[in-house]
Amino acid sequence: MESVILLAIAYLAGSAFSTLAEGTSSGGPFCPTSTGKQVYGYKQASERNKYFYLTVDAESTGSTTPTFLYMVGGPGGSSVAAALGVIGPCYLDVDNKTPQPNEFSWTKRARGIFIDGPGSVGFSEGQIEKTLDDYVKHMYNVLIQIVEDQPEFGQDLHLVGASFDALTASRLASTIVAERPASIGLRGVIVLNGVSGTIHRYDVRAKIGKESDFHPIRMGKVDRFFNRADFQAKLGVSRNPWHTVDEDAFLRFTKYHSVDISPGMNQALDAGLKVLVLSGSEDYTTNAVGLLSWAKSLKGVTNYGRELGRARKKTLKFEYGGVVGTIRSRKFSNNARFAFVEVEGAGHCPMNNNPSGLQQTVEAFFNGALWGS
Repeated sequence: MESVILLAIAYLAGSAFSTLAEGTSSGGPFCPTSTGKQVYGYKQASERNKYFYLTVDAESTGSTTPTFLYMVGGPGGSSVAAALGVIGPCYLDVDNKTPQPNEFSWTKRARGIFIDGPGSVGFSEGQIEKTLDDYVKHMYNVLIQIVEDQPEFGQDLHLVGASFDALTASRLASTIVAERPASIGLRGVIVLNGVSGTIHRYDVRAKIGKESDFHPIRMGKVDRFFNRADFQAKLGVSRNPWHTVDEDAFLRFTKYHSVDISPGMNQALDAGLKVLVLSGSEDYTTNAVGLLSWAKSLKGVTNYGRELGRARKKTLKFEYGGVVGTIRSRKFSNNARFAFVEVEGAGHCPMNNNPSGLQQTVEAFFNGALWGS
């Protein structure tokens, strides 16, 4: 069977609960040089499941500092591991030991939430959920607990669903819109190379396993770092071996790859939220042509897709770093905002190919500048 994920898959054992305490750290184990407070530990997702999570405060905060919840995809990938990649405050050096300050971090001016699920993904503990609905419910339960503990993380929240987790983000957005929890002010959803199928996602310009040859930042292997005894001791966790992707979760949830995420996106737009669809021009799994065609099909109380299709394609360019790609965007009378961005020369993880451009694009999404306000 072919995998839709580039990361190596291996069996991840261990579902017994631990009683390890929650930790708080500024300049802590995920990024010693960051000034943003790092909080990590376990939250009870259900009677049988504890999810491991990490929150990272923005290095520069204000009265309107946004928050993003990043879901890495897979299914079964560790979102917490993404905090040591190109969107986190530090990325792992090629020595596999040293977190290096990341000038392109999304947490420069935004707060980040990273939650590992379903089941025993990453450092999380418990049985793998039987259904997608159970997984989304458990993500919602943990998110509520996090923002109740740290209210500042809930009031300007944006969901980011990469690859498979575009579906999770869509379902989670639907849950939040329906439940309307007072602790969460949902503002938008990013579909990052989402609506995936069951084929390789590899960048066709490179041999399989050599995609990083096209990345401006050369990074180490996160699994080696997360398996270090000293790193796990700092977190107060124990998992040997720790895997970037949980094979059991992947096998259990891969059947959901073909599920349409349109209902959740329509509901988000109907609720007056921002929706951004991002696609790398060189991604031949969730290719830009197919994603744009899907985006043009979205229809709720307004025909959002038709209006997006009528929007003129423009060059998306920032003062620092130059051209990112192209953008189509629309505003609607219910305050909903919809945009489609094709990232030039990027594959399935466009922030690896253009970290500066993606950093500025998501910041413009958070503050509304993608639509001129």
